[in-house]
Amino acid sequence: NSIGVQGSFSSSVWVYMENGSCNPRVYELHEVLNCGGYTLIMNGTSNIARDVTAGYGKCGGNYLTLSGNSKPVPALSWHHIATSMDGANGVGKIYLDGELIGTTYSGTVPQLNYYGASLYIGNIAPYRCDWWGGKIDDLFFFNRALTSCEVQQLYTATSASIPTSGSF
Repeated sequence: NSIGVQGSFSSSVWVYMENGSCNPRVYELHEVLNCGGYTLIMNGTSNIARDVTAGYGKCGGNYLTLSGNSKPVPALSWHHIATSMDGANGVGKIYLDGELIGTTYSGTVPQLNYYGASLYIGNIAPYRCDWWGGKIDDLFFFNRALTSCEVQQLYTATSASIPTSGSF
């Protein structure tokens, strides 16, 4: 419950995909009432490459979906994925290995209440088909939208130079 997300949000993670199931989750952060949240998933069932999608918003309200379908994530190698959600302007960006691969705009996305919400890494519930197959490392959350320069820094940086301003 130390993750208190309201409004803008970003994430950074290294992933190594091998196998997995249908639409495996890297992470999911549910809103307190479990209706809406932040999510990072790989679409499909291919074990060669999968599209990456991130979501942000409330059920039944504005929901911002980021799709990185222009550049699928190859399996069996490490890749850096970053998301940047600007809640005030409804702008989202998704990056693969430091490169912007998807941008979307949906208008203002409502504030979300995440104090005490559940964070799931690698799956969201037992016996579901969205379990992660592979490795997840260096997962960071930020309480603001990261800039493209900061995303590039996270992709190329050592742990000593990771931006800490605005992180959880």
